[in-house]
Amino acid sequence: MKFKYVLLLLVLVSAWMLSGLNGVVAEEAKLQTKKDVLAVVNGTEITTRQLEVSLDSYTQELSMKTGRKITDSELAAIKSDLMEELINQELLYQAAQKQKTMIDEEKYQARLSQFEKQVENDPRFKAEIEKTGFSMENIKQQIRQSFVINQFVRGKFLDPAVVSEDELNQFYESHKKDFIRPEQVRAQHILIKPTSPDNAESRGVALKKINEIKTKLDETKDFDALALEFSQCPSSKKGGDLGYFGRGEMTPPFEEAAFSLGVNEVSDIVETQFGYHILKVTGKTAETAVSFEEVKADIETALKREKVEKAMAAFLDSEKKAGKIQLFLN
Repeated sequence: MKFKYVLLLLVLVSAWMLSGLNGVVAEEAKLQTKKDVLAVVNGTEITTRQLEVSLDSYTQELSMKTGRKITDSELAAIKSDLMEELINQELLYQAAQKQKTMIDEEKYQARLSQFEKQVENDPRFKAEIEKTGFSMENIKQQIRQSFVINQFVRGKFLDPAVVSEDELNQFYESHKKDFIRPEQVRAQHILIKPTSPDNAESRGVALKKINEIKTKLDETKDFDALALEFSQCPSSKKGGDLGYFGRGEMTPPFEEAAFSLGVNEVSDIVETQFGYHILKVTGKTAETAVSFEEVKADIETALKREKVEKAMAAFLDSEKKAGKIQLFLN
């Protein structure tokens, strides 16, 4: 079972409602034919439409982030994960109802108001809602359901997940090798780009120009002024300053030159796929250990998340064993 969605319910369930309209309430489910029911969780149906809406929202977001088409194997895995999450959400909601979980009505009404304004002012958002075929009342009920689940998750899993000072220290001491700040270099450069990178004559013109700049630099020692005047990199406005960077962040020839220089040393001409460079190293930091105080908050977040994951996994596993879940997937 994967908890990549469930573990973030506090923020994701409501977000899904506002961006993808994940799910449909029981009233809508009754309109489905039997072949459209994918699962029944303790008597509550999960429909094909619910999965389709969740899938459409998630795959659109994923495609925008990755910039590529999702493969068939990826799509199958996503469907499986989302189906698992729909079941998990229903189990959490049912548990919240049994516990009579109360929500902050003021925050709920504020979210509804935000939602209604977005529908009114954003034609694309309104079109997405209409495309789902769900009524506004159904959607509002789903927003309320997301609030109930969030409140239940907070009270049952997040709030009780306390990390002690000893646990924080033990984790830091046993993972010191992971808390290393690598050496970094601060450099400025002058870049001359050939007008046609694949043309030998064009590269020759650019090389001649960078050599002339290097001669001026040897005479004047004024790197900032020459970078401002001649460099064809946006950093020229800052005297060619690139700030601090570590290994693996720059193209190899540039990186090799930068890390081989001492502070205030200037390189010979360096050729990269971008053109010809002159570098000057203006600062260096050695590899150092990151202190406990610097990473304490991050460690606490990670350990708390781990505790929540374990508690939620155990809870959902117990609910599934105790309940009745029927799957009708092809």
